[in-house]
Amino acid sequence: AAGNNSFPLKWFDDLRNFYSLVVSTVELSSTTNRRAAEISWDTARAARASGLADTAAKHYQIAVSIATMSCISDESLQAAYLMRAELVALLDEGKTGLSNLEIATVKNDLGVDFRRQGILDMALDLCQSALKMRIAELGKEHLLVANALNNVANILQSLERYEEALPQYEEALRVTVRLVGREHKNVATELNNMALVHKKLGMFDKAVQQYRESLELRVKVLGKEHPEVAATLYNLASLFAQRGDRSKAGPMFDRAALIYSKALGPTHSEAQDARRKAQLCMGEGLPAEGSVSAF
Repeated sequence: AAGNNSFPLKWFDDLRNFYSLVVSTVELSSTTNRRAAEISWDTARAARASGLADTAAKHYQIAVSIATMSCISDESLQAAYLMRAELVALLDEGKTGLSNLEIATVKNDLGVDFRRQGILDMALDLCQSALKMRIAELGKEHLLVANALNNVANILQSLERYEEALPQYEEALRVTVRLVGREHKNVATELNNMALVHKKLGMFDKAVQQYRESLELRVKVLGKEHPEVAATLYNLASLFAQRGDRSKAGPMFDRAALIYSKALGPTHSEAQDARRKAQLCMGEGLPAEGSVSAF
């Protein structure tokens, strides 16, 4: 289909709109999701071959979005990777009609997707490009810039380049605090992520301080029973466990397990993991090191 210039783009537009309506009201099977992604992908390729870059960009984004929801096999993961790679190539051609800010947003989102898929070098390139574009369009003092800084830092952290990640987190925190104040959920997220980096660098006292600050903010902003509160409790407990302090780690793991169970259900993997580590701390063993880095 991709090479056929008479490809019925209008037909696919109608089908896409119908699919969007259906997917908002019912839970579709993975097979249906996969077929819908394939249709949008074919449409994107056909539009690109016909020189309709703006139409192609829209359909690539739809295909990537649907594929991301249904990546349950190696084959679907590979297809999602190819869709994203083709969209990146299209954006780099500079003919999509999207504004620089729109391109930055697409690149940022693609970078986040690639990070989740473990394709870290490509993720870093995309998020760094998005960061540069956002700074050029908005200046350094903008929440979208802080978001991009945080995403770049998360990828550097995943690459174990902790010394490079830390200043990115620090700048994201500075911008966020300046624009929205200290009592904001994004500040808590950035403190949580900085604490993880300090932990990896062996700066345990600094990590404890920042985890506690993040925990206090999340309780204040989100409430005591929020999963993000549980995530910070889990991270702080992991730090104490790593240092051999089971008397502090155990109750924190236990509290995290209770929150996860209430918010996500007792059989959820996060609840079960925290409960297991609480039991280990209160028994003979120590939990394995683990921390949750948030976007």
